[in-house]
Amino acid sequence: MVWLILFLASTSLFAQHATDTVAKPLKPKMLFRRNLDGIPRYFYHGSEYGSEALYNPVTLVLNMGYDITQLKSAGGGVFNFPFPRSAKNTFVNLVRPDKAIRDIGAGKWISSELVPGNFTRKGSQWLPNYTLHLFGSGMTYTNISEWYDAHGVRRPRLMGLITVVTGQLLNEIIENEGWVGTNTDPIADFYIFNIASILLFTSPKVNHFFSHTLHMADWSLMPTFTLPYGNIQNNGQYFSLKYSMPFYKPLKLFMRMGMSTQLGLSYQLNREYCLSVGAGVRSYELQFLDSAARQVTVSTVPTVGIFLDKNNTVLAQLIWSQSEDNFFNASVYPGVLHIGKFTPGLWAIIGRHGYATFGITSKYTFGIGIGGEVNGPF
Repeated sequence: MVWLILFLASTSLFAQHATDTVAKPLKPKMLFRRNLDGIPRYFYHGSEYGSEALYNPVTLVLNMGYDITQLKSAGGGVFNFPFPRSAKNTFVNLVRPDKAIRDIGAGKWISSELVPGNFTRKGSQWLPNYTLHLFGSGMTYTNISEWYDAHGVRRPRLMGLITVVTGQLLNEIIENEGWVGTNTDPIADFYIFNIASILLFTSPKVNHFFSHTLHMADWSLMPTFTLPYGNIQNNGQYFSLKYSMPFYKPLKLFMRMGMSTQLGLSYQLNREYCLSVGAGVRSYELQFLDSAARQVTVSTVPTVGIFLDKNNTVLAQLIWSQSEDNFFNASVYPGVLHIGKFTPGLWAIIGRHGYATFGITSKYTFGIGIGGEVNGPF
């Protein structure tokens, strides 16, 4: 569990930094500012290559909303998903959080969802709440707000808030997976960590810490609709973090977090390019902890990845995992291959039993790709 120790160490470093450099958060009226003129840009830099070339509100909502469909037990079907039933059950639990919490017990809910102390698989649901919902959603709020501002959209922070909340709600609905009954998972996510993430990342000091000290970046996948089943594949929200070694600046501690988490090292090849290698675990399959209420955890499998980025936006990656349907994942983002002025993003996923998916995407299609699925030996 070295990756977990590193995560706790990084949060301690953040707490110390935030204590030493207290800053007043932005005023509420900032939410309704017409633009972000005079405010530093922390995460979005308008790159025409790599993962940032495909970053926009549509790909953000798809990657965030359908994140769980990366798991083996979760289908990627868009048209056959029980959306009305899942949406209704999600909102019922959000409207009556007190009832849902009583059904499983307040102490159990607090210890597994809120307090970072239980490190067992059955009680560590708090871990993604902090890494993805608190830090990830907060960074995403700033990032997409800067995207709106860079594209001349008025009131970018308000639009950023609407976009993030849309992605978060879709995420909770898809995670419900047609379940009818008690589901406490969206309560902690939506009412505590998601709200806290927005408030936390209104602070310039917090944004500066994550962008300049931890070099946090969005390295999400390239969401693609595949034929013939109409599934959404190669989707998922991922973040990279790098912390420079004080004794040797080109070498950095590296972390990639999402449904798959890798820890390792990054080496700065030159002023623009960086090579990262990491190993860790990939979330594999949902496992129910309570048959009366939808309390779930995930099983994990080993994973190793190698990543090439330019100015902290990922250009190419090759990931191996012991997952049955995601044995190898190779992705090349826009900016690497050129056909005249056209520079596509390409990806392929190979399973262990001859199953494969592949796709092509482009910034001209709002970052959404088209692809196919093949069953059978190669």
